[in-house]
Amino acid sequence: MSQIGEPEVFQRPKKMFLIQKPMLRVCYALMPLVLASVYLFGWRSLALVLVVFAFGISTEAIFTFRQGKPVTSAVFVTCMIFSLSLPPRLPLWMAIVGIVVGVAIGKMAFGGFGQNAFNPAMVGRCFLYITFPIQMTNIWVEPMWGGLGGIALWTAPADTITQATPLMALREGIALPLQKLFLG
Repeated sequence: MSQIGEPEVFQRPKKMFLIQKPMLRVCYALMPLVLASVYLFGWRSLALVLVVFAFGISTEAIFTFRQGKPVTSAVFVTCMIFSLSLPPRLPLWMAIVGIVVGVAIGKMAFGGFGQNAFNPAMVGRCFLYITFPIQMTNIWVEPMWGGLGGIALWTAPADTITQATPLMALREGIALPLQKLFLG
């Protein structure tokens, strides 16, 4: 313990992550759902998952490293469940606020892994639902079916640029600016 006015020294744990095999199995079981969300809703859902993972792990690391403990694998499950429960078009900053509240208040405020009274992912989701009800309920995204599904949703501009129209315009003698040809 440090006295008042003395700086606290944080000791880094010997291991950065505490690997728990049951939690990793849950992550493996949720992976097809993440892939399905990318297929149905596009690359935006993958960006949402990655941002939630980055901030969820960082939040738990801030709390656990202060205690000299490693980050548990349970935060991976929390991040997956939380990101899969959100609308795919939710602004990323709202997802960041939700996962930080879920991990900090729903898990770490109760003492960390195994001592939390509530599911931290659902604490974060409930916080977002209470704080931003319009964004949590009115951003419905129609799933894309067939072919590439939602993956094509984010690659559509590339298809319009690479089509044969610029070549046909060149054949007809219509001059297009180079910027329009390269950037669309």
